[in-house]
Amino acid sequence: MVITGRYLLNPLFSFLAKWGAREVMLIAALLVALGSAAIMHLAGLSMALGAFIAGVLLAESSFRPTLEADIEPFRSLLMGLFFMAVGMAFDLGAVLDAWPLIALGVVVVMSVKGALLWALTRIFGATNSDALRISVTLPQGGEFAFVLFSAAVAANLMDETWATQFTAIVILTMVMTPVGAAAFDRLAARLRERGIAPQVMDSFEEAKSSVLVSGFGRFGMMAAQMLTSEGIEIIAIDNRPERIEYARKLGYKVYYGDTTRADVLRAAGAADAAIIALCIERDDVMNRAVTMIRSEFPKARIFCRATDRAHAIDLTRQQVDFHIRETFESGIVFGRAALAALDIPTDRINAIEEDVRHRDEERLQLQLRDGYFAGADFLHAKTPRKEPSKTEV
Repeated sequence: MVITGRYLLNPLFSFLAKWGAREVMLIAALLVALGSAAIMHLAGLSMALGAFIAGVLLAESSFRPTLEADIEPFRSLLMGLFFMAVGMAFDLGAVLDAWPLIALGVVVVMSVKGALLWALTRIFGATNSDALRISVTLPQGGEFAFVLFSAAVAANLMDETWATQFTAIVILTMVMTPVGAAAFDRLAARLRERGIAPQVMDSFEEAKSSVLVSGFGRFGMMAAQMLTSEGIEIIAIDNRPERIEYARKLGYKVYYGDTTRADVLRAAGAADAAIIALCIERDDVMNRAVTMIRSEFPKARIFCRATDRAHAIDLTRQQVDFHIRETFESGIVFGRAALAALDIPTDRINAIEEDVRHRDEERLQLQLRDGYFAGADFLHAKTPRKEPSKTEV
């Protein structure tokens, strides 16, 4: 399982991704989950444990956002069936017969687990507000408890009555967790209003990725380097497996995904991203992505790489937050170097650059109004020389 997940899973999905068939990748993901469960069952372990390990392996692969989006309907259906099964396992009569013991068990489980979570998060460097948030969000019993209780009863290690009561305790901790979290939120809000605890609770939003980079070629990688140099966490997606493999060798975490699919972007964290940077090469794909992002993720600012001037005009009409032509700045720097090699004074080079940028912006506005070839005369105008002042003379 470990060898397959670590060394064979990514190559397998990279091979399938080259064919571009979503159905094949979906079938492969289901095969991994079902195959893992079957292998664990044959080894005498729990099928649930096998499915859990498969989920961990898939989550660690480069194809997590796409697989998560594709499996979402199945996951929702199976989660619904799971909680229906949990509800059917809830024996109300057993709860009423031993309600003091079960109530005490709920309090003990949530208190002990909450305290352990708070202590562990504090030990590993979390702030007190984050530790409190985690401790009230995750104090419930785990789903594996049901598997363990069933296995214990089957092995005659636990009486069926005890298993029923323990199952009721776990179910009630699941029910009470959102209630406790809501009460904690309300209490924290009141404390902040009174000025008693202004920093009682921080939002998890700050811990999430603030920039989602789509397209991780040369342009996207350089943009990512600027962000990571400031310590900003990024999530990058690309649809070319060879790029993903190359970027991972350089230490970047890049996932496979289609930028035009809202479910893939949502799985990659677009809903929490302050900026979605579109660094892809194809103009038509970017235009579709911009339209979709405007509709699905209106809070995110859209930064775009324009492949050429015509594309820049399209992006301006779409009112993206920022765009830049991929060759414009490099052309400016190249031209400055050429002028310097011709012994042009630095102040004159600066004036030329400023004038070229100004004329380029004016020409772009004319093109938006009158068509692509408008303002062509701006390309051939000479930068006027500054007349010397009387003082200088």
